Amino acid sequence: MSLKGPIFPKIKSALKSLIKDKTKEHTVKITPFGATKHLIVGKTDPLMLGINIEETQNGFIYVGVEELEGAVHQDGLSYVPIPSERFNHVRKFFEMKYEPYRSKRSGFFARRKGILHAKDVQTTTAKHAELQQQLKKKDRELKRKEKEIDNLNRKVATQRGRLADALAIGLLPAGLELPISLENVSRLSYGADGLVIEIDEKERWLHLHFIETNYTSGKGEPELTSTQRKLRKLIKSDRVSCHFHHWYVGGDGDWILSEE
Repeated sequence: MSLKGPIFPKIKSALKSLIKDKTKEHTVKITPFGATKHLIVGKTDPLMLGINIEETQNGFIYVGVEELEGAVHQDGLSYVPIPSERFNHVRKFFEMKYEPYRSKRSGFFARRKGILHAKDVQTTTAKHAELQQQLKKKDRELKRKEKEIDNLNRKVATQRGRLADALAIGLLPAGLELPISLENVSRLSYGADGLVIEIDEKERWLHLHFIETNYTSGKGEPELTSTQRKLRKLIKSDRVSCHFHHWYVGGDGDWILSEE
């Protein structure tokens, strides 16, 4: 990768005509608001990729819009994917500018001038790659959670629809906590108003819940019909026999009626 400096659209032509030596650094000045005096704040490298603040080891490095958009954010820190070549170029320039003011050789800038610090770059690159993997993992987890939430919302919508149907046919008392779920309620035209089929997977039991809904203006239980009284009495007496009928047309076109 060959290093290229930033483009200054408004002064591009003027800047090109003023630069006599492309190997020399440039002085950076700041003009405070309302002032006419220009104050020197530091130097920029010949490519203008970094600005070193005078007599310090601090400065600025050029960042493009694509690099800003590709930043990774985690734990309150942001990692901008700056090309290693640019990073080393600016870092080398910062060291060179600060060298005359160094009181002692130690720490981040205590290496020899002109060396590319590959170890530090590799560490930063590896950390950035690790963060990218973590973000991808979190993104997958988020999508999985969103799918689970979507499935739950669908189940809730289905349940609401079933409850609305139960309310419409008069099987659901308003404002009461029911002892059974009306998820699988069916309307009956004989015996009771409705039937709920419940399968206990854990205990391996089949439960049939016959539901009769009535209204009374007096005290006590509303009177049942003779059929409903017989139905309740037979259930209490444990005189119930369940049958499963499967009726279907066979391959030869004949009806087959099976019972269990």
